[in-house]
Parts: sequence; C-alpha cells; structure tokens
Amino acid sequence: MAAPVFMLTSAAGSALARWALRTLRRRRGASLLVVLPLAGLPIEPMLPAPERDGQVTTVMEIAAPPQEVWRHTVEIPRIAPGELKRTFSHSVVGVPQPIDARLQGRGVGAVRHLRWTGGVTFQEIVTRWEENRALSWTFRFGPESIPRAIEAHIKVDSAYLKIADGEYRLEPLPGGRTRLTLSTHYRIATPINAYCDWWGRIFLNDFHGVVLEVIRARAEKGASGAVARAPV
Repeated sequence: MAAPVFMLTSAAGSALARWALRTLRRRRGASLLVVLPLAGLPIEPMLPAPERDGQVTTVMEIAAPPQEVWRHTVEIPRIAPGELKRTFSHSVVGVPQPIDARLQGRGVGAVRHLRWTGGVTFQEIVTRWEENRALSWTFRFGPESIPRAIEAHIKVDSAYLKIADGEYRLEPLPGGRTRLTLSTHYRIATPINAYCDWWGRIFLNDFHGVVLEVIRARAEKGASGAVARAPV
C-alpha cells in the first residue's frame, strides 16, 4: 500500500541529489545537502502526526420489511464463499473476508463475535439497540485479532490507526421495503493521512458492500418465503 509513496519520494530525492551535484560548485556542499535528510531521521518519529477522523457510509435498499432485515443483520452466521461478491479489496488485494457474525446476549452490552478468513477475529460491543431500527457498537480487538501472517505492519487499534465504532440503521420504505445503512468511523494519525484515508475508504466500501449484499439476499429470500407460506 505504501509502495507508491516510497517510490515517489525516492524519485524526488534522486532528482534533488542530481540537481545538487550538477548545480552546486563544491561537491562537498552537494554531499552535505544530500545527507542532510538523514540527520532528521532520529527526530521524525518524535514529531506528532496530524489526526484525521473518517467515516464511510454505505446504503442499500432491500425488498423486505425491517423486522426481516433486522433478523439477518444482528447475526450473520455461516457466510458461504458463494454469497460473497467479488471486490477489488478481497479478490485482488487479498483482504480477509467475513465468515461469521454471532450475537451473544441482547440489548446494550451484548457482544457480536466476528470471524474473517485468515484467522481474523474481533468483537463488537453493542452500545445502542433499537430493535428493527438501529444497532451501534464499538470495536474490541485482542492481541491475536489480526494474525501476523495477514499483515504484520497494520494494527487496527493503535496510535496511528483506530477502527472506532460502527452502526446499522434501518428505515422502513413503502411497499414493505427497507433502507439499510452501514457506517464505520475510524481515526488515523500518520504523515500521509490523505493517502491512507483513500485506501481505507476503498477497503471499507468494499467490506460494507459485501456484508450488505449478504444481508439483502438472505432477507429477501426470507421475505419471499414468508409470503409463500402465508395462507391464501
């Protein structure tokens, strides 16, 4: 992910060094100019990085009533690979995909246990519970939530990146339909916030779309089944 930044800055440094060697009369002066950035290496980690709040929101309309959508939202068990649509993040980059979301308890304080491919596991602690209307949570990541085999350099609960909280909102629509909204809030603090934020939005939009598509397919199937079973 950071390779383009490294390549651009390396190219800029090379261009500056070439200019210095050609323009400055004394080779010693040019060498000092080239070496000068190295003197700042011990200082750079001590400088505070600017903080940036971000939020990604994805909306999907579902041909099922809120109570059916809610049932397939609070818990999403046993997601089969065939239920997951192809995305850039998952199919090209190889970001882990959701497998399971299980609910322990009900109401505020309940815990959703999530599993992704690659051994990724984490929890969502429910902070708002309005049945058939809204579900909010904060994320809880343990020391082993993200295995080093997945990505040793990214920590989703650290000083430079924190996936903070999320929310589902259900809005009834005419004709027994539902508008389902998924939002995720995060904070980043890096020297390249804009670039990291761009990647974060790609990943979260892809993840939102995958999860909402699973909910939509299951809820619409459940709603059509209920109609078929209704007495005539």
